[in-house]
Amino acid sequence: MTKVHAYAAPGASQPLEKFVYEANDPQSYEVEVKITHCGVCHSDLNVIDGNWVDYPCVAGHEIVGTISRCGANVDWLEVVQDVEQVAFGADRVLVVLRLRRQEP
Repeated sequence: MTKVHAYAAPGASQPLEKFVYEANDPQSYEVEVKITHCGVCHSDLNVIDGNWVDYPCVAGHEIVGTISRCGANVDWLEVVQDVEQVAFGADRVLVVLRLRRQEP
């Protein structure tokens, strides 16, 4: 388990608050990403305003970060690789990971 520090909406249309939760260890085909940057877009504002989710809700699904752990069957990615991720409800749907281009 990993302790995650985030900001969450405790309810519809409520201000974000500091929020800590325990995330499960990566399963066989999952990766854990240490997020360094996160964007908030229009769909996130809809979520915070009371659409589509249960609360508390950590909004922000457009992230940049570094792979910190890989599941046992992930052999095409490596820890410390930089990635971009765009997905809605990353714990419920397929997440698209793109390796960030390394500058020469």
